[in-house]
Amino acid sequence: MVDKHKEDRITKALILCSYNDYGSEAEFHSIEQANNERERGHKFINHLILRDKTREIDNVKFNFLLDGAPIMVYSLLNVFRSRVKDAIIVGNKDSEQIFNYFMEYYRPHKYGKNFKFVNEGKNLSLSNTIKKGRDNLNLNSNELTLLLPADIPFFSDLYPIIKDGTNNEYEGILNLNSKEKIGKYFPRNYHLDVKKEDKIYRIKEPNLFLFNLSKLNLNIIDMAYGGRKTYSSFKDTGKRLIEKGRDFFIKERFIKKGKIIKTFCALRGSYGSIVSRLLQNKDPLIKLNSLEKLVNIAFDMRIKIKIDNSDPSTLEDIDSLEDWCYLNSMILNTKKNGGDPTSIYPYYNDLHGFKKGVMPLLQKKIDLYNDYPKYMNDLFDSFGLTLNKNIKYYNDGSPFLKNEPYKEGNLSINFSKKFVEKMINNNIKYHKRYMLNKN
Repeated sequence: MVDKHKEDRITKALILCSYNDYGSEAEFHSIEQANNERERGHKFINHLILRDKTREIDNVKFNFLLDGAPIMVYSLLNVFRSRVKDAIIVGNKDSEQIFNYFMEYYRPHKYGKNFKFVNEGKNLSLSNTIKKGRDNLNLNSNELTLLLPADIPFFSDLYPIIKDGTNNEYEGILNLNSKEKIGKYFPRNYHLDVKKEDKIYRIKEPNLFLFNLSKLNLNIIDMAYGGRKTYSSFKDTGKRLIEKGRDFFIKERFIKKGKIIKTFCALRGSYGSIVSRLLQNKDPLIKLNSLEKLVNIAFDMRIKIKIDNSDPSTLEDIDSLEDWCYLNSMILNTKKNGGDPTSIYPYYNDLHGFKKGVMPLLQKKIDLYNDYPKYMNDLFDSFGLTLNKNIKYYNDGSPFLKNEPYKEGNLSINFSKKFVEKMINNNIKYHKRYMLNKN
């Protein structure tokens, strides 16, 4: 029996399968990000999967395969199994073919679901993706919509995040990712310390959002998206400006246009902790209510900031080639010795028929899948993630993987460092505990 209280809190969803085109500079920026992380002594390096439409194959990360199924299919399945009834999916022509086969195989319309695909067009940016979705959703003026990037495949239980979807008091709700609640093992960079009551949390931005799309300024969204980068500013490489980086966002939204006074007022009570931390070359410490005021200033909206999210899957977006290995390894390692992958992803068995019956058809239609093992092996080799005498991954000369990710066409992820394997296994246990406690 459906809980009527929960049923009243259903929200619409916009599934994002499209993002910026970095063009011929994509490889440069990916290497720059990895080098910056390496120079700062990070154990876990990231080679970002950046889109380059100048190449023959459109390398949209949402279409990459996770244990034999497109990453975006996991997200579609998660939304299908949720209480969300209306969803718009924005992506490229390959994503559209995947979507069409998903609809034919799972038939969500039979369950009262209204899913629609919209082509991304030529103006590739986050704001364009959101605008395409907003224009095709039948929205109320005070309604919050879930913005869900399709690269969070294990995020299966949407309700804890979207339960505030009809809260008319706010125009946005951001449930931050914190190291203490969800990031104990999965490697991510945290940017800020936030004090909530008497507890301090290491936090980073959420990977999914609730926003009133009719009130959301899309120009600000592009600035915020560019400003989220940790190390790479994605500045002009001589050809064109891609993303302006965090410094630009801070100047535009907190200092210029008369906002500096509001910014100082918002920081009242947090000055001492911010200054003292900066003098120690540490990330600043800020009170939660001050952070909420700053976010409201940045977006010119009434936004609620929360640190209640306890679902580790919301942190595990596939931003990099390394992330792709981590999540594939979580499934592979779980299956070892007869383990059950549903212990970390409850809809795993639902993908079996899609992989067996649909993927052979998509392999004939989508260039990325024509020889996917070779494509991925070549990609990993080009960045020096496998053994390459000319490129060092770790300082001691060890590669990221002992072998190419596909051996004789079969996925085989073998890390060269034990600390990576340990992280994977700890994160699997963490997922299992979360799933058990949730149920």
